[in-house]
Amino acid sequence: MCSQESENLIPGINYNEALARFGSEAMYLNIVRSFVKNTPHLLEKSRKITGETLADYAIIVHGIKGTSRAIGAHELGSMAEELEYAAKQGRLDFCLTGNRAFRKKAEMLIAALGAFVKEHAPAFAKPEKDAPDDALLLKLKNAAACYDIIEIDNLIAELEAYNYRNNNELVEKLRAYIDNSDFKALTRC
Repeated sequence: MCSQESENLIPGINYNEALARFGSEAMYLNIVRSFVKNTPHLLEKSRKITGETLADYAIIVHGIKGTSRAIGAHELGSMAEELEYAAKQGRLDFCLTGNRAFRKKAEMLIAALGAFVKEHAPAFAKPEKDAPDDALLLKLKNAAACYDIIEIDNLIAELEAYNYRNNNELVEKLRAYIDNSDFKALTRC
């Protein structure tokens, strides 16, 4: 697939920059597949914001900020950054108002990326491995211990880039911990 054609197929994405970051269209597609699969869960968790949930909300939008920027969705990443900053400052009204536009933008992007994945997935079937790489799992534990969201996102995307003949459920469990921002559970795996 030609990068120019792909760039035009994904509104809101700086495709060439993202492709340069991940090095191959196959790896990028795996990252996008993960974003499409997991971000709706985070958006659902961000639906109800109260003064008591602002700290949790800041963590959620922080994660979306990092993954959005990683896939080249800078506008969405910037929106998430503004909401994260406002939540950390306790600006509930700003978060309530901004969250509507943020969620709408994210949902539109997820739909566009979902269509992109569906169209291009046959060309990029996941390769198979025997089991998840122990070195990657250790790096993931260390990143979770340091709350390094960007590194966590990159490592889980690398783990999710493969289908595993053994212990595939471990990667699914790790993804669930990440989606729930349960970094302590990640450090115990």
